[in-house]
Amino acid sequence: MADRVGHGVEIKHLYKIFGDRAAGLVEAVKGGMSKTALMEQHSHVLGLKDINISMSGGCIQVIMGLSGSGKSTLIRHINRLIEPTVGEVLVDGIDVVKMNKADLMQFRRHQTAMVFQKFALLPHRTVLENTVYGLEVQGAPRKRQVENAMLWIGLFRPTEAQFRPVAEEFGLHELAVEDAIVAHQRPKIERYGDTLFVVLRAATYIDPDEEVEFGEIHVFVGSNFILTVRHSRTPDLAVVRHRMEASPELLALGPEAVLYAILDSVVDGFAPVVAGLDKDIDEIEAEVFRGDPGVSRRIYELSGEVIEFQRSTRPLHGMLDALVGGFEKYGTNEELQRYLRDVADHATTVTERVAGFRQSLSDILTVNATLVNQAQNEEVKRLTEASFAQNEEVKRISAWAAIIFAPTLVGTIYGMNFTNMPELGWDLGYPFAIGLMIVISVGLWLIFRRRGWL
Repeated sequence: MADRVGHGVEIKHLYKIFGDRAAGLVEAVKGGMSKTALMEQHSHVLGLKDINISMSGGCIQVIMGLSGSGKSTLIRHINRLIEPTVGEVLVDGIDVVKMNKADLMQFRRHQTAMVFQKFALLPHRTVLENTVYGLEVQGAPRKRQVENAMLWIGLFRPTEAQFRPVAEEFGLHELAVEDAIVAHQRPKIERYGDTLFVVLRAATYIDPDEEVEFGEIHVFVGSNFILTVRHSRTPDLAVVRHRMEASPELLALGPEAVLYAILDSVVDGFAPVVAGLDKDIDEIEAEVFRGDPGVSRRIYELSGEVIEFQRSTRPLHGMLDALVGGFEKYGTNEELQRYLRDVADHATTVTERVAGFRQSLSDILTVNATLVNQAQNEEVKRLTEASFAQNEEVKRISAWAAIIFAPTLVGTIYGMNFTNMPELGWDLGYPFAIGLMIVISVGLWLIFRRRGWL
């Protein structure tokens, strides 16, 4: 904090004890009671103990300490966002602790400013009271504070115990609350009274793995609040928040503008997925005609991703049509209407592309099946031809074996040397045996030749 006049800030003997009987326990703390003893014996928490600091005007003072050491508590005492138990906080020589409500309001408006991690949530205020605090400090009427304030709460995979208090704070419908807790819902848009409930499924293309990662986000939109519940890393709502912060004119359009920004972010996130799937399909087409044996499995896996992607994108057309149809009824800003129509156009383009991907994969699968059948038929033909050629060889071998077997049989019979064999003593026995061998062999050759075995 820098002082414009030059006197600076001086803190003297500042104590802060949290609890109903804080003032009565100050002397015990001054007498040496420890933080632990204070908690165990009296159920009170010691926040600050005898703080004495002098900050010169025109300088930057840095307060450092471990988490939970009381840095934030101390700083909030300077403008009395937290009331001290005892002690003095002097700014330009004036004790802030002794200021009445009117003087304190003017002091906060014109002499101090505070930024704590971009925004401060005061523990003694409700969520709505924290949201309207800036307007309250400016002196705006309570009605205007509530009408102009907009609250955006983001939750990541909340448990039922964590989400129930938030749901009760904003009066969310039980069915919508159950959907948000359980998750794994289809994209849809439903209205419960004055609250719009939107379920979106985001998608991210993981290039190294050539896979599509899907996410889910639930959005509750009220008149002065928007509540987002994410069940995955995507979509990254920090990008949406930065965009809204950089466009005050868009942010001024209220919670519906935040819903538009989320829708636009989700739909824009589909573009890299479409490009990645398009590239994968081109690669698969090349693999199919190259005869890659693993292409069937890849077609199956990619078809599953495209079907899942289609489930995420196809309902968007009806959802956005429902939003466009409610423009007149709910008095949607004309500029916001143009933004939402633009998102609807992009969503239609994505839906058409995804439908084309599914058809392309179906055609590729048909072509691949045809090519596989052709390859199988060629293989069967080759095996059949080989079998036929083998049969021809077997017939030739069998025919020659039979021809050779005939003279062998004759020679074997007359070679047995039995005593009573008349042909052995016949002068023409030898020529007869040779002739018989020749006749039988020639006869078999002619028979096999006529039948095509030789």
